[in-house]
Parts: sequence; structure tokens; C-alpha cells
Amino acid sequence: MIENFLSGGAGIEPIAGALFAVGVMLLLVEAVGPGLGASGFLGAGCALASFLPDAAAGSEPWLTVVLAGLGGALMLLDSRAAGFGAFGWVGLALLIAALGLGAATVQQFLFTLCGAAALSAAAVPVMLLRLPHSAAMAKIQLDERLETGTGRAARTLPEPGARGRACGDLKPRGPVEIAGERYEARAERFLEKGAAVRVVRREGETLVVEREEAE
Repeated sequence: MIENFLSGGAGIEPIAGALFAVGVMLLLVEAVGPGLGASGFLGAGCALASFLPDAAAGSEPWLTVVLAGLGGALMLLDSRAAGFGAFGWVGLALLIAALGLGAATVQQFLFTLCGAAALSAAAVPVMLLRLPHSAAMAKIQLDERLETGTGRAARTLPEPGARGRACGDLKPRGPVEIAGERYEARAERFLEKGAAVRVVRREGETLVVEREEAE
């Protein structure tokens, strides 16, 4: 079966379908998670690999590879923004279009699509549940608690207009440093680590910041 898959011959459907389902699942996990990691690139590679042998053998058009590549690239691009946005939806639609173009039968298309949906439905909630306790979130989101009974006074948050730098990616939350102090902050748009920021307003113990444009 593996030899047939690599040569683009008969018997490729199970392997190609599994690669596509795993690829979509990894891309969705990456899109809803913080930052851009290895799982996103692995997912894009799996999605491409599910169509490459057939295209190279001439049994299906190269358009399937192009659609899968564009879809994976858009979902990787969406992972750099807060939440699952337009790029993610368009990328997912292109991947489904590639599957529809490359599937030999309607049954294969539906079976593979259901497999991808089932894997994603299982993996994405688990990732979201583990996210608050993960090492990645520990680096991005500050989890400071005011201590009681220790004689430590509460800090005064910076006023709107104060300037500083992001200590990690803000997608949309993360740490910023202002006047030598670190604070929890939230941005309306993705801000990369090291970006110059300006405080817009305060929401409880959280600062709302935006990118400080160079003058």
C-alpha cells in the first residue's frame, strides 16, 4: 500500500485520507493555539503530502496541490492573529476544495472529511482545556495574584499613554514591560515580542495596549 501511495497508484486512498485528516486537525489546533509552532508546519506538510503523489503521477491535476498549499499557508497565517479569523476560514475552504477535487469518489470525500472533523473535534477541545496550564501560555499570559496578609501593597497600573514593550507575543493577551515593571496586557491585534506598545486604557488589572507607531 505504501509503495502504491508513493507511486500514485491504486490503493492510495486510506493513506492519503489519513494524511489529509491529520493535517487539517494539526492546522486547526495551531490556528486556535498561541503563536506559531511546529504542529502547523507539520499539518501543512501532511495536507500537501496527501495530494503530491497523485499529482506527480498525473492521476490528478496539480491544482489540488496548489489549493492545499494555499489553504495550509492561509491557516498558518491566521495562527499569527488573534482567534480564528477570515484567513483561517478561507484556508479551510481551500483545503476542502482540494479534497473534493482530488477524491476519487463522493464516498471517499465524505469519509475523509468526516475523519478530519472527528479528529479535530477531539483534539481542539483537549488543547483548549490544557492551554491555560501549558508552558506556552505561562510565557504569554501573566497570572499574577494580589497577596493578602503579607504587607505587599497593590501596584498602581500605568496611566493611558504610557509606553513600553511587549515581553512576549500578544495573541491577544501577554506580558508587557513599562518603566521596568511587567504587567498583563491585551491587544486588539496581534503584537509580536519586542513590539513598542502604548497603553490605551485599563480594564481591572489588565492593560489594553496598541502598537506604538514610530514617529
